[in-house]
Amino acid sequence: MFNKKEVISILIAGLVLGYILSFKTLTWMSWLIMACLALIVLFIHHLGQKFTALFYDCSTESSLWTVRQYSFKKSGHFRFDFPMWAALPIFLVWLTSIAASPLKWLAITTFEAAPLPSRVHRKYAELTDWDLALIAAGGLFFNAVLAIISQLLGWNSFAMLNIYFIIFNLIPFSNLDGGKIFFGSVMLWIFCIVFSITLLFLLGSSMLANIIATAVIAFIAVILYYVSMNK
Repeated sequence: MFNKKEVISILIAGLVLGYILSFKTLTWMSWLIMACLALIVLFIHHLGQKFTALFYDCSTESSLWTVRQYSFKKSGHFRFDFPMWAALPIFLVWLTSIAASPLKWLAITTFEAAPLPSRVHRKYAELTDWDLALIAAGGLFFNAVLAIISQLLGWNSFAMLNIYFIIFNLIPFSNLDGGKIFFGSVMLWIFCIVFSITLLFLLGSSMLANIIATAVIAFIAVILYYVSMNK
């Protein structure tokens, strides 16, 4: 399901996130442990995207986050794919290193989707922004499930890691998941961001009540947005 290029990208991303997560107490062992945990988070995330894409007769290919355009002017672009996946998280963690808890940017991978031959027989064969938004949200949903399972097993720190990973990936910036969801459906983005932040605060309470309350609050946020936009 993952090709060689994707495997290499996820491994590199895991090493970068491992470095970021173990920055304050950096040793070879702490780096290795955090890199392994990051790899699990990344694998589940992109596996969720692939399963969601299959539901819509699409395939996805994961990659490290790079950018070319840095301004709205046509001339404002790099002549190469700038490695934002390394530059931004490392710069931020160094910049905030004097703080008790440095800023750990966790969104460093993205994906591209393409229709499978079976989708050609559909009435609308081309991928829409809505399709991309659902695929992106599918990956984050898998991380939310992993967080809930981790909490039930008593792995609180790993559960929190998944929630923070979701929140960072929901930032509507560049071609990250958050950008795909936001420009595909603002209401879906609002639901996802409110759901994940609420889950962050409620994690540790009664799990059933936690999930129900989180979903209700997220739906209320979507309804309020819809009402405000249609006044």
